[in-house]
Amino acid sequence: MKTKKQQLSDYLDENGWEVVKVHDNDIEWWGDEVWELNSRRTPNGVQAFITFLVDPQHEGNRRKGESVWALGSTSKFPITRFEAEENGIISFGTGFKNQINEFLNQLERLRTSV
Repeated sequence: MKTKKQQLSDYLDENGWEVVKVHDNDIEWWGDEVWELNSRRTPNGVQAFITFLVDPQHEGNRRKGESVWALGSTSKFPITRFEAEENGIISFGTGFKNQINEFLNQLERLRTSV
């Protein structure tokens, strides 16, 4: 069984996005990691970013990958949690499969808004 990260990577690949870098250092408490994407479809080279958002109610020390509750997307590297969520979010939990198409549509709007 594939993890949700593997599923997300597959969905992105099928929709013309390539993960070119995973940022996981020097991110504020609200982000577990940020995936930097490049479009392989027209217009080629458009960038987008997906942030793995940490539950704001998590308390104490946190291990990598722990308490990730949602994914946010944006057209630029997010500096704040609100920027990471500016293009919409989807739950990384049980509703993931039902919400992934809308999330991919949001990324498509980023690609075509350039």
